[in-house]
Amino acid sequence: MTPQRTRTSRLRARTVAPLVLGALVVAAPAALGVTGTPQPETPGTPQPPVTPPVTPPVTPPTTPPTTPPTTPPTTPPDTGTVGVKPVCLKPNLRVVIAGPKNPVAGQQLTIRVSFRNASGANVARKSGLRVVIPSGYSLVRRPAGGTVSGSSVRFGLGTVGTKAGTTKVLVLRIDRSAAGRRAIRAYGTAQCATRQTATLNARVAALGPGGQPAVTG
Repeated sequence: MTPQRTRTSRLRARTVAPLVLGALVVAAPAALGVTGTPQPETPGTPQPPVTPPVTPPVTPPTTPPTTPPTTPPTTPPDTGTVGVKPVCLKPNLRVVIAGPKNPVAGQQLTIRVSFRNASGANVARKSGLRVVIPSGYSLVRRPAGGTVSGSSVRFGLGTVGTKAGTTKVLVLRIDRSAAGRRAIRAYGTAQCATRQTATLNARVAALGPGGQPAVTG
């Protein structure tokens, strides 16, 4: 081979080598799959759908019904028959005083006070008798069953039946200086009854000769 051919061959070899190398360089990306066309993905195992957690509904608290307080029934007082007023049955009282009407000053005398229920149907409940002694008179002794208060004597008689009664006896003394008119009064009372009054009017005479009063009963 001539020197010129050898030089030409070398020159060609130098020219071809880069081209071949360039071809390799250019072709390398295609061989590696690095191109503009996307490679298909390999399908994997399908994943099940994700179910979101279920939140249970919130039930509001139940408020129990409120029971109102029970008011006990009020029992009205027993007043008997409605609209009818109780009737108070009235007894028929009688009061009488018996005694001297013309006593003498300084004299001791006895008077009798009678209390009577003259009714034939109604008893006399809570009965009482009061005797008022006038000035110039005084009690010799306290009468049985009587209560003395000042110039009055009281008797509690309780219940007096129909057509029944009682008599109280008082022993009195007239002052030696007394003279003139005097009145002894008695009052009879009972439940639902009209108060009854009796009066014993007397004229007191002055002392007789010798200053000795007469004793009368």
